[in-house]
Formats: sequence, structure tokens, C-alpha cells
Amino acid sequence: MLISAEHRKLNEQLHDSEDFGASGHRWSETVAWIINSHNIKSVLDYGAGKQTLRRQLAPKFSDVDFFSYDPAVRGLSEIPPQVELVTCTDVLEHVEPQRLNDVLDHLQYLTTRLLFLAIPTGPAGKNLSDGRNAHLIQEKLSWWLPKLLKRFDLVFLNNMTSDIVVLLQSKKKPIGFQVFLVSVLQKFQKDFRILSVTFDGLALCIFVKAYSWRARFAPRMLSVFKLGKRMGVAELDVGSHRPIRLIIVKF
Repeated sequence: MLISAEHRKLNEQLHDSEDFGASGHRWSETVAWIINSHNIKSVLDYGAGKQTLRRQLAPKFSDVDFFSYDPAVRGLSEIPPQVELVTCTDVLEHVEPQRLNDVLDHLQYLTTRLLFLAIPTGPAGKNLSDGRNAHLIQEKLSWWLPKLLKRFDLVFLNNMTSDIVVLLQSKKKPIGFQVFLVSVLQKFQKDFRILSVTFDGLALCIFVKAYSWRARFAPRMLSVFKLGKRMGVAELDVGSHRPIRLIIVKF
């Protein structure tokens, strides 16, 4: 079960307001880039709300099939088909925690190629009518990542704002790579904020920023003398994890 009857009713009440579920269009440029760069022919907006993302993109891509699904919106609650690209923005944080694994499994089933996620990590500006904040899940990257990498492979990740923005693909890489990636990130999460992660098949590049300004001061001074201000790189650590090249960039 993806959503309980009680939670469906609470979210239907929120959807009656004009501004709830209307933020999908914020990601239209990013999703358009994904469609173009990966030659996508079918897109599903999962948790579509007022379908602002679909309305923004559909007129621009006449050769792409667009679908919308939202269990708390009348007319959009039918189980959707599998598609090449699933977008799920500002949705997963609203899921009941005990239903999250089912929802992630559903996303895995529906996605034949790519999954684009945007997950806020803080509270929402709205509350449910029972008094709870609308964001039932407020967790940081280290909490989300193992759950996502259990089901998908990483393409890119950005954690520079209060939103976790990530592009994933249907699982192809050996599970050992995902275990390695999680273990590397866990080493840094106590003292560093993970800013972004990219993997091109050969090199894994992770950008981190120290929480303490004292830890940032010396590397920043080194960047002035070694790498220059223009690059904005404070310190560069290069190691190897055969056959993966690991690059850690510290700010």
C-alpha cells in the first residue's frame, strides 16, 4: 500500500488550496535537459499535484508521452505505466514513513531508465489538518542515500541547498559499487557537508565542505597559492579504488 486512506484524505484537503502541489514547474529546465540529453520518449510526473511540470513541458516536446500520477488528486490516482523517465519532486518527504519503502519500490518498478528526485530536508510551510507538519520525513542526505542506492545507480547528486537533487538510473552497476559509495560518504558526513557527487563510470568525484570554519581556513589559503582563487578549490585529494578513481574535493 502506497498511502493510507487517512493520509490520502489529509492530502486531498491540502490540494484544495491553490498553492499546494504547484511547484513542479520549478524543475522544468532541468527535466527538459534530461529529456534532450538522454533522448527520452516517455515521462511520468509522480506526485504531480496540479501538473504544473507537465503543462510547462508538454507543449515543447510533441514527440514525448507525458503521464501524471498523484494518489491524493482526483483523476490522477490510477496506477501509471512504466516510462523511461520518472520525475518526483517535493513528494517523498510527504510520504508516511512506514510506507516509504513501498513507494520507493514502486518508483523502481515504474522507472525503465532514469529517475529525477528533489527532496526537501526541512519542514514545510504548511501543516496537515491534524496539526502535523506536511513534511512527515525531514532527513538529511546520509539517511536517504542508502535507500536510493539500494534500488538505483547514481548519475549525479547535488546537496548544496536545502533540497537533495539527484538523478538516478535503473540499476546496472555491481552492488559493491553502491556499498563503496555509501562507505566513502559516511566517512565525511560527521565533519563535512556533502555538496555534490558525480560518477562518470571511471571517476567518482565528491565535493565536501567542512562544517567548521577553522577546518576550512588552511585549505582555502592553500588554494590561493596552489590552485588559485578562480577555481575555488581549497584542497584536492586523489586516491584510487580499482577500477574506480576516487577524487575528493574539500572546500
